[in-house]
Amino acid sequence: MLLDDIDAAISTDNGSLVLHYQPLKKLPDLDKPPLFFEALVRMKSGKRIVPASNFITAVLHNPSLAMRLDEWVLRSVAAQMRTDDFRYAVNVTPASLHQPEFLHLVKDIFEDIPKNRLVIEVIETHQLHEEAIACVRALNERFCTYLDDVGEGFSNLRAIANLSVSGLKIHGRYISRMSAYKKHRAIVGGIFDICRNVQLECVCEWVETPLEVEAVSLMAAHYPFLKLYLQGYEIGRPEAR
Repeated sequence: MLLDDIDAAISTDNGSLVLHYQPLKKLPDLDKPPLFFEALVRMKSGKRIVPASNFITAVLHNPSLAMRLDEWVLRSVAAQMRTDDFRYAVNVTPASLHQPEFLHLVKDIFEDIPKNRLVIEVIETHQLHEEAIACVRALNERFCTYLDDVGEGFSNLRAIANLSVSGLKIHGRYISRMSAYKKHRAIVGGIFDICRNVQLECVCEWVETPLEVEAVSLMAAHYPFLKLYLQGYEIGRPEAR
C-alpha cells in the first residue's frame, strides 16, 4: 500500500512526498552555521511523517519506482539549490545508475549548478555492474560522488578501489561504537588513512552525542589534512523547509 502511495505521490505531485535536510559540519567548524546538507525523502501518511527507512528497502526492489523516486528527489533538490548557495548531497539507487540515460538526466537537471555544490551518494545495497561503475565515474567528473555506508554491504575495499569517488561516508555503526570498542576505532582510523592518502573527503554518520563528537575529534587530530564532516543528531536534525 505504501508503495502505491509513493507511486501516486510522484505521478500527481500531491505533496505527500517531502524532503528534509540534515546538516553536515566540517571539523573544526562545528560552532559555525552549516553550509552542507543531505536531502532525505519522507512520506506524509495522515499526520505522520514516515522516514525513508520504513520504505526504501521495498522501493529498491522495484527498479522502476526507484528510478522515478530518484528523479523526483533530484529535481526537488535542484529547485532548492536555485534558491540558496548551500551544498547538497542526494542519494541515488543502483537501479538508476544502471540506466544509460541517467547520467544525461542528472547533467540536464543540474546543468547550471557548479560542480562542488552537488554530491551524489551511491547506495550500494546491490553490487554494481560495469555500466553502473562507469556511470559513477562519469558523474564524478561533472559533480562529486560519495560511497555511502562504507563498512557495510558491498561498500568494501574492492568498491573503494574500483569506484572513482570524491568521498567516503563511514557507516554510523562504527562511529557509535568507537568509544567502547578498539576494533571500531581501528576501522575508522583505517578509513581516515585511506581518505587522507588519496585525498578523499570523509563523513562520519550517526554522530548523536557529545561523546561521539569527542571520539571523532580526538582521532581526527592525528589527520590534520583530512577533509572531515560530521553528521548526526548532535550536529543537527533533519528539518523541512
